[in-house]
Amino acid sequence: MVEKKNFVVNAEICDARKVQEEELAAYSKIFINTGLLLVDERSRAVLNRLAVVCNVEDTVEAEGEVQTLTVNGQYELKGDTAVEERTLLYVNGTLTIRSDTDEILQKMVRIHVNGDVSYPESLASLLMPRLTVNGETRCIPDGCIELEPVFAPDQYFPLRARTDAAYYVDKKVRLTDPKLDIDALLEKKVRFVTKCMIVPEEKVQKALSMFDERVKLMVVPADLTYVDGDVHLDKRLLNRYGRRLYIDGSLSLDRKSGDAIAELEKVYVNGEVELLKEQIEAFARVDAVYDSLRVGMGKKIMNKVHITVDQSLLDASPDGVEIANCVSLTVQEDVRAESLAERLRVRNCAHVVCSPQIRTALEAVCENVASISAGEENVHTGNAILNGIRRMAESRVVNAEKYIL
Repeated sequence: MVEKKNFVVNAEICDARKVQEEELAAYSKIFINTGLLLVDERSRAVLNRLAVVCNVEDTVEAEGEVQTLTVNGQYELKGDTAVEERTLLYVNGTLTIRSDTDEILQKMVRIHVNGDVSYPESLASLLMPRLTVNGETRCIPDGCIELEPVFAPDQYFPLRARTDAAYYVDKKVRLTDPKLDIDALLEKKVRFVTKCMIVPEEKVQKALSMFDERVKLMVVPADLTYVDGDVHLDKRLLNRYGRRLYIDGSLSLDRKSGDAIAELEKVYVNGEVELLKEQIEAFARVDAVYDSLRVGMGKKIMNKVHITVDQSLLDASPDGVEIANCVSLTVQEDVRAESLAERLRVRNCAHVVCSPQIRTALEAVCENVASISAGEENVHTGNAILNGIRRMAESRVVNAEKYIL
């Protein structure tokens, strides 16, 4: 007796509406891995009767002909975009929908986006029943001009800005350019719609009239210098900005930051401060405000495919080792459990392998690690991979952007 094969379909769009039960019945199991599964009443019933395993992000039930449009990257729907009746739009990337697209949206059976979508508020009721998004959606208030998610107008923006215009900024507006003329923006009746604004203390009263009462207000005190983004504390930072800082981001310290800590007078950190264990006492003497404080490691190993840690590496790193954003990490059997707590931190790694004796200690120093395996688990994992490869060789596999089942 000939053993039946499996049938595996990997596709962004799988159209199952023409499926024939007698053809699929020849397979032991059918695996459908797809972002979007198209069915009708008949095909749904057929799939329910068969040994079908579906890993599907979205299912659309549609009778009759459907035109599919697949886009990778950025795509924009405008009033003059040519779209056929009963179109299914599948976007891997970013979709921008403009305000004059009512008729186009009415032609859409479904819009599926693996990424971000921005759309006008007035089209929400028309768009939402058709839209599936794996990402962020931004609803732009009607009449607004969309700018960058974080926008810092420079000294020339008042010259370019439209009179009586409303600008939408998704995350934050920074009015921190010392050369920015607030009065010029007020004369043009410019308004901003955003979640958060950062403004120097001396400009708060004037700037507030450009925002509504829902905005989160972050004021840079008059005695502090504004610093944009994540920075490292050293003499160069102080020489450029001074000893009293407002940091819109995180602040990191290392062994070279000692002299700078002694000179730093005051700091406000709109984020995290990371420093070494021996710097805690010195930093505590600084007039500092921050969101959180984290004790870091002296040596950092980041963005590698595979890393191996042994006891000699930890012995040679008195300030500790931090491993982050790596696919695979192997901790050798000679590593002592007591060394892990003192000298190792692991963040954002997919898989960690260690001996059974140190697994508990290792788990305590791991953050955002998908899996940790030890001892016999490695053998079982290897066998599972081999078995998976063997089953794949005995299966019919289809890889396609769009597949008609």
